[in-house]
Amino acid sequence: MKNILMQSSIASFPLSALADQSLKGKSGVYGFINLTNGNCYIGSGVDLWLRLLDYQQRWYLKSKGHLPIIRAILKYGMSNFIVVILEFTTRLDAITAEQTYINKYKPVYNVLQVAGSTLGYKHSDKSKLKISEGMIDTTWTDERREGHSQRQTGSGNTFYGKNHTAEAKALLQAQALARTTSHKPAHQVEVRDIDTGITTTYASLRKAADALGVSHSHLRKFNGLCYNNHHITIHKVSKP
Repeated sequence: MKNILMQSSIASFPLSALADQSLKGKSGVYGFINLTNGNCYIGSGVDLWLRLLDYQQRWYLKSKGHLPIIRAILKYGMSNFIVVILEFTTRLDAITAEQTYINKYKPVYNVLQVAGSTLGYKHSDKSKLKISEGMIDTTWTDERREGHSQRQTGSGNTFYGKNHTAEAKALLQAQALARTTSHKPAHQVEVRDIDTGITTTYASLRKAADALGVSHSHLRKFNGLCYNNHHITIHKVSKP
C-alpha cells in the first residue's frame, strides 16, 4: 500500500499515546496487512481510535469470529499484522473513501466488496450458524463493561464537568412525581452491523444505546451515520 499516513502493530497501535492524540475523534479509512501472506483488509470508522480498539476486546473477537479478518487475526496472531491509516475523512465521507480503497486493493479479508452495503451478498447456512453462535452469551462481562466505561469516563462523557442546578433537579423531580401515565418509547432504532449486514430493531433509543454500550444522548447524534461499524437509523414513533 502507498501513501500510508500511519503504521504500527495492531497489538499496540490503538492504545499508544501517539494514536490516542492523533486518532481520537477522527474519521477515516484504515487497513490491516498480514505480514505472513500479504493479504489485507480495508475498513473505516467515524472514530478511528474507538474502531481499532474493538480489535483488542476479547468479546469483539468472539462475537465477530465468523469474519475472515477476525479468523486470520486469531490464526496468525496480532503480532503478524500491521494496521495502517490510509486517509482521514469527514464522518459522511468515510464510507465513500473506504470504497475507493476497496476498489484499488481488492482486499481478500473483506466479506463485502461494497463498503457499508450487503448488495449482492447472502450468508451461507454455515455462516448464519456461526453468526448465531457468536451472538449467544454475548452478555456484558466485567471486561466489556470496563472497556466501555473507560470510553465514557472523563472528557469522553458528554456531561463531563457539568452539574444539574438545584432548580433543574427540583423541576425533574416535580415532573417525575406528576407523571400519571407510563412512559412509552418515542423512538424505534434500527442498528445494522456493517460487517454482517444483520439489522436489529430496538423498541427504544435507550435499549439500543444499552446494547451498543453508549449513552442514549450520544447515540442520538449518529442518526443516519455509523457508530462503531454499526449504521444507526432512528424512527420517531407516532403516539396514539
